[in-house]
Amino acid sequence: LEEEFDRELLEAATARVRLRVEPHVWEAFRLMTYDGLSGAEAAARLGVKVGAAFVAKSRVQAMLKDEIAALDPDNST
Repeated sequence: LEEEFDRELLEAATARVRLRVEPHVWEAFRLMTYDGLSGAEAAARLGVKVGAAFVAKSRVQAMLKDEIAALDPDNST
């Protein structure tokens, strides 16, 4: 039950964050996080510098963390 709640919490946070970032920022995060591409591979695919891909990923991760905290203030992770 707890795993299901965590999954739903992550899905809700993901949907909210995705609406707030530019498509290329989300795509860099998705490629590196879900598809397992390296920063260089994601950057090449998106036509951006490697540093920009890592910044995008980091930005989305921070936003997700903040969104999860806002949705579930009792969540200590």
